[in-house]
Amino acid sequence: MYTSVAIEQFFSKFQEQFEAYNFVGAVYDPKMNFSKLKPYILNTQDDEDRDKAWMGIIYTRQAVSNGEPFYRKWVLHEDFYDEETGKVLAYKCSQCSCEVNFLIVSNELMHLEALENELHWFYDGRYEMKIALNKLPEFKLDISDITYGEFTKYDSDEYGKLCSLGMAVRLNYPILLRDNDMTVIKRINYLIGQNLPDNVFYSSQIGEST
Repeated sequence: MYTSVAIEQFFSKFQEQFEAYNFVGAVYDPKMNFSKLKPYILNTQDDEDRDKAWMGIIYTRQAVSNGEPFYRKWVLHEDFYDEETGKVLAYKCSQCSCEVNFLIVSNELMHLEALENELHWFYDGRYEMKIALNKLPEFKLDISDITYGEFTKYDSDEYGKLCSLGMAVRLNYPILLRDNDMTVIKRINYLIGQNLPDNVFYSSQIGEST
């Protein structure tokens, strides 16, 4: 698993968990500029839907550090097999951790306040998700150091009803390595890359905004 995949899987599950709040997607932007969401909203919503309450996420990440040891250093699994040889594969696990900071942006203050209440109920210190990557088995994504930032209402003359809630989490996840078989590593990389969530985007995918 890569760091980018762990982050994208987290936001995909996060949006599924709170799908009633009409999330439009999550965009990576180191400058945390919420206008990055605008092209996506304009391109994917009908005119009559743009005034409805919606939410979007703008996120950035910190450097990767050593994670908590919640996986063994070696992983054996019957699902980890080489189709050409039929043998069960063994993988080295490296524990990794990455802090992710993000803003939840909404066009309705009360809509965001309602989500804020649910977040404090679900994400109250530590949380855990199960994520699956194509043919690989499920992995545990451990979410810790959950903190909340400011609740901000932006200037009405310039931004209308836009408001945001800051949030930060630390993701703990495994990096899988297999020795002496680059073919298998390349195959795993391909499988992981083919299973990225559709509702998490890099800003380059929706166009640059000024």
